[in-house]
Amino acid sequence: MKIEKRLLSFSDMTRCGQIKKEVKKILIVYADEFNKTSNERYNYLERLKYQSDIYKSANYIIDKKAKIINIIPEEEIAYATEIFNIDNESIIVEVCSKKISKELEKKLVELLSLICIKNSLNPKKDILRLYDVINTRNFPLLIDNNMCFENIKNSTYNKICTMN
Repeated sequence: MKIEKRLLSFSDMTRCGQIKKEVKKILIVYADEFNKTSNERYNYLERLKYQSDIYKSANYIIDKKAKIINIIPEEEIAYATEIFNIDNESIIVEVCSKKISKELEKKLVELLSLICIKNSLNPKKDILRLYDVINTRNFPLLIDNNMCFENIKNSTYNKICTMN
């Protein structure tokens, strides 16, 4: 699977460089600029280092064309919730699309599978939506259509089973 690695600059607002204690969860979040490419989203997050109001980042960005960029190493904290205990134990995957195409779902499942295997996570209980941890309507598609979210988790589980 192709994952471009283009790390954000160190900044208090996006990439503090602090190492996580351990990874317990994967959070799927929805980019507030939903139809941007991964490159455009990276550039937006990189510019946040020049301001002092918004803490925001992710470990991975995936766009509607299923391009994935790793912008913060998995072992470093990314900001999704502004709740330190949650961000400190989660890998954040940010999706830059309102809809999940077949190709986007396939690549998302591959990415989630790799993260789960690397960190000994159970996709059926350790993959969460931002909604599940802070009750925000982030990513309406995965909230309003719970079957879509369950399908992603089940597909990730099945993918892991075929990889082992």
